Amino acid sequence: MSAEPSLQADTFPSIINLVPTRSQTSYTALPCNRELLFSVVVDNHCRIRGERLDTPPGAIKFPIDLIDLIVHPQVDQMGNTVVVLYGEARYSPTEWVYTTQLRIKTGTGNRKEAIRLVDKGFFQIGKWLPPITIRVIDPLVKRIKLEFKFINQQFEYLPRFENGDITLKFKDGSTLCVDKALLALHSRYMASFMHDAAEGATIDMGDFEMIAFRELLYQIYATRRPIETDLLKIAKAANAFKADIILSKLTAHIFALDLDIIQKMQFALFLELDQTLSELVYVAEQRGIWTHLIEKGFEPKSLGLEIYHHIICPSVLKGKSQPYGTPLQPTWDNFNFNIPQRPFTVPLVVEETTLHINSGILAIHNTKGYSKGNNGELIARITPQIREECRRWGITVSQLIDVMLRHIYPSRAIIPGRYFRPMMMFAEEHNLRRLLNSLGEMMLMEPPLTPQMMLDHLQLAHRYQHGNLFRACLLRIEGSFKTRVSQLMALPQFNDLPEAMRKEIVDRHCSGWALKDQHLAGLPTSRTIREVTLTKGGPPRSLLDKEDRFDTPNEMRSIEAFGSAHDMKMTY
Repeated sequence: MSAEPSLQADTFPSIINLVPTRSQTSYTALPCNRELLFSVVVDNHCRIRGERLDTPPGAIKFPIDLIDLIVHPQVDQMGNTVVVLYGEARYSPTEWVYTTQLRIKTGTGNRKEAIRLVDKGFFQIGKWLPPITIRVIDPLVKRIKLEFKFINQQFEYLPRFENGDITLKFKDGSTLCVDKALLALHSRYMASFMHDAAEGATIDMGDFEMIAFRELLYQIYATRRPIETDLLKIAKAANAFKADIILSKLTAHIFALDLDIIQKMQFALFLELDQTLSELVYVAEQRGIWTHLIEKGFEPKSLGLEIYHHIICPSVLKGKSQPYGTPLQPTWDNFNFNIPQRPFTVPLVVEETTLHINSGILAIHNTKGYSKGNNGELIARITPQIREECRRWGITVSQLIDVMLRHIYPSRAIIPGRYFRPMMMFAEEHNLRRLLNSLGEMMLMEPPLTPQMMLDHLQLAHRYQHGNLFRACLLRIEGSFKTRVSQLMALPQFNDLPEAMRKEIVDRHCSGWALKDQHLAGLPTSRTIREVTLTKGGPPRSLLDKEDRFDTPNEMRSIEAFGSAHDMKMTY
């Protein structure tokens, strides 16, 4: 478990799997300030009992199944109490990030007086995100109540690399068990020296650092671990083992950074990413940016004479000679499933057609869900229901499988909307839970414009036990879909939903918890530093904000989604 962060730290965890309990609000005194009382409530009815911590001193945790929500009071330079709110997973290694509606209420020490809603908005809390920092700038504030309603919960156990068909041994004696086919798919270099490795073989990794290679593996295994977690280690491993697909991901990441072109080139040079530097120069030349840089005084030789002659000049020449828009490097979306690549592929039979699929890709998505033939081939079960669903959406079974494979391969091809439901049915039939969860997240982007479409989303959320899809439906019922909820409830099939789901829908529709009838945006506010008093709260405003009322785009979306801080409610 990581140490508790300081006020400006960048890494913090979050919250999952709530066990509802119905109780009146109770408060726990913070050990460092017995006068300040604190309460956490989830989904309007789940009150979480706080536990005092010895480390960090003065903090309390609110356990929520696999996650502890940590509340740690500190004192700023002005002597004001600052409450830092973050989370920690109870188990590791994990990756997670959660989006939540949060309401902050404050009150005096007199329990007979009402507490007042002073701030609210969309927030994210996660392992690599800054904490929510609440500055208490009114000494009369003695009670703080935090009310959460979670919108989206992303949680993943990272692989421990204890299972695989080969073992990698490092100089410190540590080992990682991996699937050689998956590594071979990402690197021709690794494919060459693993090709003849027998199952159970141990490969000596020489002097290479285990931690850096493990970071590379997290990317190869397509986990939720952000690629920017440790760019230096990932770049080092991707370069050393020529992991071309991961090098392309690093290039895309650097292209997307909010830096100017010269800073991006310097950063690529620092990471020793020659391919990235080459692409930056190539694209700059094709777009006319390179000439502009030279006219403004940029001296490319300042990056180093060898770099200039061996990377920059060839890239400029290619940019001049190639038609505009021609990619410099090959794309990774042209996988051929008809050609076997032994020993890295296995046969997958789909309606008398044999495809040859990377065994590592299939393994991380669960091969046990497929039937097995006499010769060890995997057999996809295409049920009459799957065929009918394909016909309903105007696609063939072969098209469905092709789109699915191109999505689970490193190309991560986008799945068109008409494939969602047939593919969810296929994933359920073959117990492809990882794919099923991914499809459910894609469904969140499909707006339910009619009561029948909303009912369809609710039915899918129930059938496939997709909590985030259900929470998205509740969010829309509270916001953009609010005027059509009565039509939804009038549909005959609505009563076929489980009673618990129907109660949640009615509660969201009637409670007015979000305090505003506009549609609810999906982006959290970037203003995680808040200030509260007994009567008001929100992000601290600069002089420019006060005069011109400028907000960040995410902040404006949060206000649009959740209402401004001027809607105040008195509660006890």
